[in-house]
Amino acid sequence: MSESTTVEDPLRGWDPRRRAALERLQSRFGQAGGDRVSLADDLVAERRLEAAAEDSQSSGE
Repeated sequence: MSESTTVEDPLRGWDPRRRAALERLQSRFGQAGGDRVSLADDLVAERRLEAAAEDSQSSGE
């Protein structure tokens, strides 16, 4: 089997208005620094802080 070197467009077939809106959102996210951070990492860190606070409250600290 040969591999294709072309990348299929994941938004192919989308409504042009929705596609344009998504592309604007992605652009704004990148401009805001979102391309330098991981949302998943931020969510995990936030949850760990919440869990630590809950643990300290339940242990009476």
